[in-house]
Amino acid sequence: MINIKRYNGEEEFKKTLKLLPIVPTNNEIAEKTGMSKGSISNIMNGKISPSKKFIDKFKIGFNIDDQDFKYNSTEDPDELKDKLISVYEVSLMSAETTIELLRDKIDRLEKEMS
Repeated sequence: MINIKRYNGEEEFKKTLKLLPIVPTNNEIAEKTGMSKGSISNIMNGKISPSKKFIDKFKIGFNIDDQDFKYNSTEDPDELKDKLISVYEVSLMSAETTIELLRDKIDRLEKEMS
């Protein structure tokens, strides 16, 4: 009997999310993948399993290359450190953008209330 391993979208997506220092918001995922917020919400809540196509778009949108995160003993540790710093910098910029947007919303609400 041949044992064929089936593609597991949930497992693959969880593995992919672990490559990021912080989990992006549904809005960020929608912007980077072109998927609807409702579909992303269903994926994030485990109601539907993410497709291979979605995961590929996610990886492209968030600049994830599986090979960058697999430690190779021949790889220079400083290069690996630089790659990780780069990933953190991208995540930090994303977080700063989100904070800016939230501050703008708060300012608008405060103006409307006064």
